[in-house]
Amino acid sequence: SLCRSFRRLRGCSPLAAVRRVRLQFVRRDLLAAGPEARVTDVAMRWGFYHLGRFSRLYAAQFGELPSATHRRSQSGAARAPQAAAVGC
Repeated sequence: SLCRSFRRLRGCSPLAAVRRVRLQFVRRDLLAAGPEARVTDVAMRWGFYHLGRFSRLYAAQFGELPSATHRRSQSGAARAPQAAAVGC
């Protein structure tokens, strides 16, 4: 099937690949957001409505909580290195 071929080629399901891209967009938006932005709003804009699960997925992919990314972007600190790719 198409899903099986995708998994064999990429090492993860199509859903996991799309989720990974959405998390990258959340990170980009958090790094660019102003102090008035809320992590919840950014996560929901990208379709993450279960915030506990979102936070866990984000931390697994980037090695820090989304709130830490946003806080760091407000302090003007340099961007942290991206975590190693997991799966796709």
